[in-house]
Amino acid sequence: MRVIFKAGLNKGGESINKIQVIKEPIVGLYLLSDSGRMLIVGETSLRITEGGNGESIGGGSVKSRLQGGIIISSGVSLPSIVCLGDSSNQVHLFKIDSSAQLSHLHTISNLSTIISVAIDGKSLSVLTPDSLLLYGISFYSDTIQLISCGTISTEAHGMTGKLTCALIDRLNAFIYLGDSWGKIFTIDAKSGQLLSAIHGHSDGIVSMGFMDGLNALITHTGEEMRMWRIGPMSEELRKEIQLLHMSQMEEAKIPV
Repeated sequence: MRVIFKAGLNKGGESINKIQVIKEPIVGLYLLSDSGRMLIVGETSLRITEGGNGESIGGGSVKSRLQGGIIISSGVSLPSIVCLGDSSNQVHLFKIDSSAQLSHLHTISNLSTIISVAIDGKSLSVLTPDSLLLYGISFYSDTIQLISCGTISTEAHGMTGKLTCALIDRLNAFIYLGDSWGKIFTIDAKSGQLLSAIHGHSDGIVSMGFMDGLNALITHTGEEMRMWRIGPMSEELRKEIQLLHMSQMEEAKIPV
């Protein structure tokens, strides 16, 4: 059984209590509302809780849709849409209704090996070792329609490593990709054009994230973390990315 620790601490800095919620490894954890409603994604099931006691108010098993696989990646588009990527190379979309019950909306099958999935507003992205698949989503009552919006492939851009992570900057319409060789790629989301390719790490990149306050992209290998200045994306900054050294926070321009 997996345990979620409450954020509250006692005077000794220890957790006040712990909540036993789900009997399998946790894949994702999402806060759905200001009232404390939370979604916990396990390898074969989802639980929706509310309040500080971890009481389950909804969710359930999705094992029957996984074709013997397990959930390996998840994402949420607030307030109610959940996407799940599984080891059987499928992507599932569910809706959470006002009573915290799940309803299945759509499944995409026959994909390449899924690394991660993400959903944001009316778009869905699916990362595989050799491509990033982009979909637009149209909602119709309790059904949806997915429209393929393009594919960013390693072959088309001469990338030799395997893709390991991706981030989409929707404000500036850029896509950032990390690969198994430690390279960071910047793609124009509108045209699909490769804008920059930097060998940022000596090891493969395992995760990426944004730090809005510094207009920075964070890349992490498991052993090393770096921050890259990415915005505001003026024409000058399209041609160069500035590395922020973690130790001294000095800027060094890197040609692309």
